Amino acid sequence: MKKMKKIFCILLIASSFSAAAAPNMEQLTKSLWPWNPASIKYAKGVLLVTTKERKVSMEIYTSMISTGVCTSLFSNPNSLNDVSEVRVQNIFEKQGITFIGGNAECHELNNSPANKQKMELAARTKMGIK
Repeated sequence: MKKMKKIFCILLIASSFSAAAAPNMEQLTKSLWPWNPASIKYAKGVLLVTTKERKVSMEIYTSMISTGVCTSLFSNPNSLNDVSEVRVQNIFEKQGITFIGGNAECHELNNSPANKQKMELAARTKMGIK
C-alpha cells in the first residue's frame, strides 16, 4: 500500500510539472475567439494558429498577436509558458507569419506604449512559417 501511495504521489507531481510547462490552451482559445481560428495547436515550443483565411495579411497577424495571443496574459500571466514562437498560418498551412517569442516578449509588448507597440512587434516578426 505504501508503494502505491508513493507511485501515485510521483505521478501526480510529474503531471503537475508537465501541465505547468504547456501554454494555457483554454485561455488562448478564448482570446482568439474573435478571429475564429480553424485550429490552435502546441508542440515543442511552437504555438500554431491556423486561420480560416486564404492569406494571412500583416493586419490579421498584428491583430491576432497584439490583441489576441498576447492579451491572454492579462487573465493568466503564464498562459504562454514554454512558448518560443507563435506561427499564424493560412488555412492551407502554406503561408503565414511568425512571432518570435512567448511569455516574456508578450509581456514586453503589452507594457509598451501604444506608439512603440508596432515597432516592438515588427522587431519580433519573421515572414514565413518554416
